[in-house]
Amino acid sequence: MSISIITTTLEKVLGVEPIKIKPALSVEDFKIVIEDEEEEKPRHVEVKKIIEDPSIGGIQYPCGEYIQQSLPGIRRMGKIIRNYFNKEKEIVLLCSGSSGAIISALLVPILSTNKRTVWIVHAPKEGEHPHRASSELYERRIRLNRMKPATIFVDDFIRSGSTLERCIKTYDGPINGIVVGEDVNQYILNRVLKQDTLDLVACVRFYRDDE
Repeated sequence: MSISIITTTLEKVLGVEPIKIKPALSVEDFKIVIEDEEEEKPRHVEVKKIIEDPSIGGIQYPCGEYIQQSLPGIRRMGKIIRNYFNKEKEIVLLCSGSSGAIISALLVPILSTNKRTVWIVHAPKEGEHPHRASSELYERRIRLNRMKPATIFVDDFIRSGSTLERCIKTYDGPINGIVVGEDVNQYILNRVLKQDTLDLVACVRFYRDDE
């Protein structure tokens, strides 16, 4: 006798609700579908032009105490920027701290021409308060971004990348180059920059991902 007949007879005799018999579980019910998640590829910022030049490595720290000794390296920085970004009408020098500000100020007469304007955007460190109102600085930043200038981060060195990160956050726009007086590590660029390409890196030595 089949299960369905027994069930029907019991229902009539006992007057109970129909018994719902679940179908047997199939192999499909035990299948666990595991979707292989694509591993997130590590970021890699492509640098179009890398200039390794030991002559820009003479910038001493703190720059304010060793300006005379640092001048040859700063002049070399200026020549590299001027030669590479020779078509841009506007240049923004992005910096932070006293060394960055001094280097940027000394670069201005090297880069300025009758047809080119050089701007300095200084990112304040934590605890520093610029004299201008934040709204005025914001409007200036918007104007600079609209001009689509060549924006170059300059400093005596890059270690952790915190200064570069602060400058990028302040400027709030893409940068075109990094020119510093020491070595640069690709890892720092990959970690800090939000863009996929960078036009220029000029430093004493550039360490790639595989080095």
